[in-house]
Order: sequence, then structure tokens, then C-alpha cells
Amino acid sequence: MIGKEGKDKSSVTLTNVWGILEGRRKSREATYEQQLAIEHASKFKIDEAASEKQRKALEELGLLKPDTITKLIDVQPGNEMLVRQVISMEKKVFEQEDIAKILSVFKKGKN
Repeated sequence: MIGKEGKDKSSVTLTNVWGILEGRRKSREATYEQQLAIEHASKFKIDEAASEKQRKALEELGLLKPDTITKLIDVQPGNEMLVRQVISMEKKVFEQEDIAKILSVFKKGKN
């Protein structure tokens, strides 16, 4: 989309991407790139309600930026190492209990 300005520059999860592209595909045929994006998103998407629940829980912690929250939801980390890798985008030091709180958001969804 060279030369076009976006209306909104907020990041969205793969679940949201899948929903947007599926909606567009119903109204017109998807381009090759859109079809690849739909296939990729469908492999990694999670339930939209669970995604929003995780987003709210992470926002309530007040530790992370919205882009980092989106990336964590996409990755669905199952261990501390993955959480640390994703939150390294924040460029600040997190305490062990902060990482445990973040990880607990994703552990709750799997039980």
C-alpha cells in the first residue's frame, strides 16, 4: 500500500487480522498477499473473547505498552523465557514478580 496513509496506526492481534481479512474476502476476492496473510493468521489465531480478556488483564497490570501486549497475545508464551524475549521490546528491566504476573495471564487461559 505504497503511497496510502493509514487511518489508525494501532497494532492488532492475528485474531483481529484474520477477522478483518475474512470480512473483506466475503465482499471481494482476496489478493495473493491477503490470502497468504489469512492462512498465516488462521494457524495462530485464538478465540477473540480470550484474546480481549488477556488484553484487559495485561493492561490492568500497567507494565507494558500496547504494542508489546499485542505481541504477547500473538505469541501466547508458555514459559518465562518467551515472556522475557517479547518484553525485551520495552527496553526496561522487569522484576521477577512482574514477569510471573504476565505469565499468569496466559496460564489462566490454558486451564
